[in-house]
Amino acid sequence: MYPQSAPQDEATTDLVHSLRRRGHPGERGRRTRGGLTAGSVDFAPYMAGRMALLIGVVLLLSFVLLMAVF
Repeated sequence: MYPQSAPQDEATTDLVHSLRRRGHPGERGRRTRGGLTAGSVDFAPYMAGRMALLIGVVLLLSFVLLMAVF
C-alpha cells in the first residue's frame, strides 16, 4: 500500500500507524514496515524530545567559542 499524500502529511503518518497495527500474519509482532517515511515517523518524536538539549549545547559551545576569541 502506497500513500496518496505527501510524506509530511498527517494522512501518511496515520497510514504508517494503521499498517503497523494491522500487521501481516508472517510478521509475528515485529515492526517490519519500513522505508524513509516510516523512519521519519519514528524519528520525529525522538528528536523533538531532545531539541531543548541540542539548542542548549549549541548555545553553550557558541558562548565558549566567543569567550575564547575575545
